[in-house]
Amino acid sequence: MPATATTAPPTPTPPPSSSAADNGDASVAFDESKLIITGGSRFVALDDPDVLGASEADYLSDDALIMGISQNGESRAYPVAMARYHHVINDVVGGQPVTVTY
Repeated sequence: MPATATTAPPTPTPPPSSSAADNGDASVAFDESKLIITGGSRFVALDDPDVLGASEADYLSDDALIMGISQNGESRAYPVAMARYHHVINDVVGGQPVTVTY
């Protein structure tokens, strides 16, 4: 059987290089005095919230929405109404720092 010639696959064309672009210093100075907050003030995070037992939380209705966490044998329940106001809750549960966001 005669030998057959094979051709190598074509070399792919490399993508265009961006080496000609001068990105320079891409950092931008930030002037907080020019920051405009719409719709009121910034969120105020709730740090180290008071802890109540379930029987002491009588201000909550039976159908109140809560977010809960259980860690290392300790549990917390954060009312969604409270989280809706603060948006960020920083706490320690089961000896570990946690951040709850809403």
